[in-house]
Amino acid sequence: MSPVASSPSTPALELGGPTAVLGPYAQRLRDDILVFVVSTLPQTLQAFPAYSHHPAKPPAAGNESGHDTLLRVYSTLPFHVFKYAVESPSFPVGIGGEQTRFRFAKEAIAARKKTKAGRDAEESVVLAFGKAEGGSAVHVTRKMKKRPLWKVAK
Repeated sequence: MSPVASSPSTPALELGGPTAVLGPYAQRLRDDILVFVVSTLPQTLQAFPAYSHHPAKPPAAGNESGHDTLLRVYSTLPFHVFKYAVESPSFPVGIGGEQTRFRFAKEAIAARKKTKAGRDAEESVVLAFGKAEGGSAVHVTRKMKKRPLWKVAK
């Protein structure tokens, strides 16, 4: 089952753009990329060690941990892909669930502010209380920064 399948709480991600060249393969390619970004990459990097079947080894001197690598990757993603990945029920946060997802999203947004991805808008993350039906209790939002108005004086 693909995590990009549409459900009442998690709509399918439509990335838009022309699909005339690739036809039906364009959506399949998008789906495969999203599966990789949402579930395969975090598991491969062992970004959330409690989830992994093997205990995580501490990084060698000078090497990034899987968590840091995942933060670096997520800090450069386009916002709609980042939002989809963090809010996806398939995002493997392991033990700690929504609290771990929330902390990771906060760290990723802080890292995004330092990159081009987060400069033109104010991004934030909210942890909703109560039981989310089939979705995530973590919601990522984005508000475009207002450009200053200039007043012309005589």
